[in-house]
Amino acid sequence: MAGHGQRERRLAAVQQHLTPSVAATRTGAGHGSSSGSSAVATTIVDVRAAPASADGRPASDWGGIQGLGQICVAVETADGRIGFGVGGGGQPGLDVIALALRPLLVGRDRADVEALWEAMYKHTLAYGRKGLTIMAISGVDLALWDLRAKAAGVSVAELLGASTAALSQPVPSYRTAPNDLAAAVAEGYTKVKLSIGGMDVVTQPDEIIATVQRAREELGGDVELMIDATMKWSDREAVLRLCERLARLDLAVAYLEEPLPSDDLEGYAWLTSRSPIPIAGGEHEQTAAGFAELMGARNRTLLCLRQQLFVVS
Repeated sequence: MAGHGQRERRLAAVQQHLTPSVAATRTGAGHGSSSGSSAVATTIVDVRAAPASADGRPASDWGGIQGLGQICVAVETADGRIGFGVGGGGQPGLDVIALALRPLLVGRDRADVEALWEAMYKHTLAYGRKGLTIMAISGVDLALWDLRAKAAGVSVAELLGASTAALSQPVPSYRTAPNDLAAAVAEGYTKVKLSIGGMDVVTQPDEIIATVQRAREELGGDVELMIDATMKWSDREAVLRLCERLARLDLAVAYLEEPLPSDDLEGYAWLTSRSPIPIAGGEHEQTAAGFAELMGARNRTLLCLRQQLFVVS
């Protein structure tokens, strides 16, 4: 679980960086900032963001340091409270927040979080809807929810209705381990996901099968094994042939995640109706409208909201 601790330390350092007073960070009235005693306690007086990395480089799940990395967002209100949220989009995401979202939010009341999300979504509709703009909005939205929870004196989870008993329970998690599977098991994981998208499903099916077989042999029968193609394949019939082979070999693959591009809804509908192995997807879908389309089409056996799975068929 060392990666989790490293991420927590990185975010703590960024939060400290984003904590200076508004007077030191405000860029001026040209952004519609609110000042003076007339501002009510819940008025937003600043929105700022920084790369989520202690050394100033954007940590990234998408392409290393040069990729579109995680960002940390701080929203401050007139009463001095600061809410923090984590989003994505790297430097472009920071630009969206500084140039589009900050001018929109400064001077507004932070209380109606849902209305502020709608305002941000509509404000960026011409170039947003999905992708890095939504990732940036998500960071601001989480910061606003953090503010709402702090004002209520509870955690965000409690604000959303979680009980004390539920919060004391461990959260199931898995480790994506492209190589050293034994290390993941040694760290205490009972679920492991194997990345296989680097191999071509049309020309390298034997290599994929061999890789999954080795993983199952290394993990044994007590560890749940998932495989992830990271949207790299496009031939649905080749994917189906692979799934059929995996099923015949009885390798106990829990699911195959994102074998096709996210927008190939028809392909997913075709594949999930035929595959003997559950098909997962939706990690790269965004907003309630996007998920409504997926669930309405029933074209995934499992929907992945980051690391939570929901059965829909």
